[in-house]
Amino acid sequence: MRAMSRRRGLGFVLAACAACSAPASNGATPTATAPSAELTIETVAEECERLIATINGGRALVEETSKQAEAAGADELEARARAHESVARGAGEVPFRTPDLQRLAGFYIGVSVGQAAVLRDMNASLKKGDEAALDKATKRFEQLGQQEDVVVDELNLQCRGVTSTKRRPRRRLARAACPLPLRPLLPRRALLQPALARHPDARRAGRGKRPRMSRIYRQLPPKGTRIGIAFSGGLDTRCAVAWLTEQGMDVHGYTADLAQPDEASPADIPPIALEHGASAAKLLDCREAIAKEGIVAIQTGAFHLSTGGKKYFNTTPLGRAVTATAIVRAMREDGVHVFGDGSTHKGNDIQRFFRYGVLVDPALKIYKPWLDSAFVDAFGGRKEMSEYLERRKLPYKMGTEKAYSTDSNLLGATHEAKHLEELHESMRIVEPIMGVAFWKRDVAIEPETVTVTFDRGFPIKVGGKACGTAFEAVSEANRIGGRHGLGMSDQIENRVIEAKSRGIYEAPGMALLHLAYERLLSSIANESTIDLYATLGRKLGRLLYEGKWFDPEAWILKDALVQWVAPTVTGSVTLELRRGDDYTLLDTVAPRMAYAPQKLSMERVEDAPFTPEDRIGALEMQALSVLDNREHLLGHLAATRGLGRPEAPMGLLLGGVPEPDDDAAKR
Repeated sequence: MRAMSRRRGLGFVLAACAACSAPASNGATPTATAPSAELTIETVAEECERLIATINGGRALVEETSKQAEAAGADELEARARAHESVARGAGEVPFRTPDLQRLAGFYIGVSVGQAAVLRDMNASLKKGDEAALDKATKRFEQLGQQEDVVVDELNLQCRGVTSTKRRPRRRLARAACPLPLRPLLPRRALLQPALARHPDARRAGRGKRPRMSRIYRQLPPKGTRIGIAFSGGLDTRCAVAWLTEQGMDVHGYTADLAQPDEASPADIPPIALEHGASAAKLLDCREAIAKEGIVAIQTGAFHLSTGGKKYFNTTPLGRAVTATAIVRAMREDGVHVFGDGSTHKGNDIQRFFRYGVLVDPALKIYKPWLDSAFVDAFGGRKEMSEYLERRKLPYKMGTEKAYSTDSNLLGATHEAKHLEELHESMRIVEPIMGVAFWKRDVAIEPETVTVTFDRGFPIKVGGKACGTAFEAVSEANRIGGRHGLGMSDQIENRVIEAKSRGIYEAPGMALLHLAYERLLSSIANESTIDLYATLGRKLGRLLYEGKWFDPEAWILKDALVQWVAPTVTGSVTLELRRGDDYTLLDTVAPRMAYAPQKLSMERVEDAPFTPEDRIGALEMQALSVLDNREHLLGHLAATRGLGRPEAPMGLLLGGVPEPDDDAAKR
């Protein structure tokens, strides 16, 4: 093979030198100059090296331009296209007298021009979201790359022929100074993959394949893009809708009715989105959905945060699970596949909305105004947002700014940030929105006796009121618990990014239902079941907190606890509520309970379940494991005696540390 390549190269050299006496061709490319009698082997070698340098320089220019575009956040595909055009122009200005090199240079110029055109076709396909056209353009780009490799292969053969013919060592040094041989590049699809992944318009058509490109826009999508916004009606989302509309987006507003206690009429919110430029706006009734998820959380004990016995009932994570899935389902039905919300990069919600959104719509892309530097630069704070809306004749009346921020839904309220970030500030600066400030002595709170009844794990009666739906049960529990300030807690938590934050939480209804449920569970289930409820529930609570409430591992835990534990929880609990979490359990009734007074009564009972003799036998059996454990501990103490460890309390407990046996000492 090497000999054949050499002969082919020699043939090229002889043909090139023979052309010295040939007349100039009228069909020469613009880069060509007429051959003359001065065309020698050395001249041909120089032109070979010149073309090699041109191709190497072109490759370097394309990659450097792409890197600069990436660093600047510009369109990398367009930058590559312009670089290929520049390479073609540069190659066209390099003179070649050797006919075969003229042909190869012209072929290379044609490939570069074609690559620029195909890159622009790829860009257009991405902006349209046309996956088929993108695949077609990518294959064409690959074919052009293969044609460039043909040029490289032939040029390598010809250069080898030239250098084998030359005799002078200095010419060999000149050859070594130029990178020879040229190597074929990686498949062009692989070279382009990073740029495609970073492209702001990259999307897939959803044919069951995993996405190859980024889902998150780092800057505004192309004009005319349909984008769904989780619209709350507050200053931030009003400003976002107005600004996105002004930038040419087709904005659709979606508002979730979660029975927010701080919102008088959610039905009034969608018209506000239309007033601020949205082309469509919807109100999604999520009240029953969030109530059902709240009851599932109670049935599974999905609460991992607790301080001094006071729990956080994961009310915001539950709200995000319901809100995100409901909105993205509605968007999918409307043909809207770009989603935006008000979450920031420091919080948990950015992960929750992302996970739930993509779970519902695998073709979903994300654009968050608060992560776009253009939006952030335009609106530094609430003052700038308000002034912008004034200029747009969309005035927003700013109320008195609180010392903290609040987010709420049917299940509970979260108060955090601002002054509450300081631990010396207590919940006393918070004005409850779901109950009363029980710590204030001037707030009158009368004791109240309440009965909560469950049927197969579902609350069917709260405080004497029959409840036919989950929403009715949670709403009534909120009213009763709120009158006493039940269920408020102060928690320090680990966010999903492993940084700690602090929040004050309200959840009067969840606290009341949870209290009654666990009281019944403790009287009905055995110790192993209660242990699983506690350990699996805590794990499930963390999954919920991380935005994984509908992931497979969460379904496994929910199904186990809902299907095997909750159906046994039937009965009623009566308690007296006073101030805050001050209460007294008055009665617990259930048709099937593991608890039975006669089993352990200190009084004489008829047909006792076991006798003193039975207990003596059970204790004697316990001695087997106790003595085995003692021997194990003594062996451990003897084995570790020479390791320089201090005398352990265990040794004193067992009566001293034994000497190691001879065999152990030898070992």
